[in-house]
Amino acid sequence: MIGAVTGAVAMLLEMPLKGLPGGELWWDLLNAVMICITIYLTVLLGRQYIAFMACVAYLSVAVIAHDGVSPYEFLFYRVVDTFLGVGIGSLVGSFHTHAEEAQRCAVRGGAWMTSCAARTGRSANLTRQH
Repeated sequence: MIGAVTGAVAMLLEMPLKGLPGGELWWDLLNAVMICITIYLTVLLGRQYIAFMACVAYLSVAVIAHDGVSPYEFLFYRVVDTFLGVGIGSLVGSFHTHAEEAQRCAVRGGAWMTSCAARTGRSANLTRQH
């Protein structure tokens, strides 16, 4: 979302800047500054690991040609797309995590298995099957 927000700010400034003499140069300078701000915001929020994706989101919102689609409409679709991607990724990740936890619990026995049962919400069957 950081990249989408900084991209929206840049899009608001695009038309006024391009109207100035040497507008393309001002637009390029704004993009450089906004990329730096995007990276700084990820560091400031303690999310350095998302700096790359935030910059990709910024560039896709502010710089890439949108083929006749309004930049604001494109931004809206980009935000919806991001929310869907994060939601589906989180859902898949939670299923994968639960499957790994269940496999780890099945491999081990004894007291550790009791704590696995408590975490997974299943009853602990402490009898070993050979």
